[in-house]
Amino acid sequence: VETLKKELETTESKVATFKERYAGALPEHMEMHMNLLQQTAMDIKEIDRDYKSTQEELRYLDVELATARSGINKRLGDTPTATFSSEAELNKVKLELERAQSLYSESHPTVKSLKRRLENLEKTVAAENAGASVVKPKGADIETDLMVAKVQTKIDAAKARLISLDEQKRALRQKVDDLQARISRSPEVEKGLFTLMRDYENAKSKYEEVKSKQLNAKIAENLEQENKAERFTMVESPAFPEKPIKPNRKKLIGLGLFGAIAISFGFVFLLETINARVRGADALEAITKIRPLVTVPYIYTQAEIKRKKHFYRYLIIGLVAFIVISSIIVHLLVMPLDILFVKLLNRFA
Repeated sequence: VETLKKELETTESKVATFKERYAGALPEHMEMHMNLLQQTAMDIKEIDRDYKSTQEELRYLDVELATARSGINKRLGDTPTATFSSEAELNKVKLELERAQSLYSESHPTVKSLKRRLENLEKTVAAENAGASVVKPKGADIETDLMVAKVQTKIDAAKARLISLDEQKRALRQKVDDLQARISRSPEVEKGLFTLMRDYENAKSKYEEVKSKQLNAKIAENLEQENKAERFTMVESPAFPEKPIKPNRKKLIGLGLFGAIAISFGFVFLLETINARVRGADALEAITKIRPLVTVPYIYTQAEIKRKKHFYRYLIIGLVAFIVISSIIVHLLVMPLDILFVKLLNRFA
């Protein structure tokens, strides 16, 4: 028993060590890994959308920075054209924002990007209108420098956001690779775990069997020591009886027939006692105290006689048909009639 117990503990330790070693690739974690893989793929798609949106914003900011650096606000002759172009771009962005808001929520990256572009265009148009109304060379230069600095800040923020998104995407890609490796390793881990669990179940069943036998032996030993046990030795195996002894079937059949006849007569006698009908001339004379002059029996008509003959004929035919059909059924489904007849003769012989 101690050897089996140590073997069982060793197998348990192997199972625990195996599960600890392959904790991330166990079969019971397969569904969780699949869900994580699906969620990570969705996160990567979301980051790709944010990355593309930020790239578009960065391209727009580069154009805006080039425009600001060219000193376009200082040129009065070009101001109306630039203002008209900025206003057209502003109207275009407004339409795109309305269309995006009808398709996406306010937190969607496309909506956020369009809102930022709209704010920048509104500021640009306002600055161009102010520069076109009054020519202030120094003020225009200062305003241009401020606009360049503001656009450059936005460009730096967009680049930083691109770097952050790229790092997030790499981390998610690494997570996807890790999950895929765990999922691909899961069948092999499942096979090894199945082998260990089979060894564990075998060791456990052996230990429990030997432990049960040891316990029974100990109980038997205690009973024998206390003189509470009895020993039984089978000298000869019991033999099957060759013929029935109890009950006596002949007596049962005779008693059954006699009882059926007695009960029938008793039931008829009881019915006659209960029934108050007048039957016969003597009964009528006993009631009326007058002797009938003549007794006329019931006269059957030809139709009744014919109907009675037909009834008995059909009854006999039906009984014969019933006996024949029953014999065929017994012969085909239960036992051949010749064998049944021989068994009945042997039984009642």
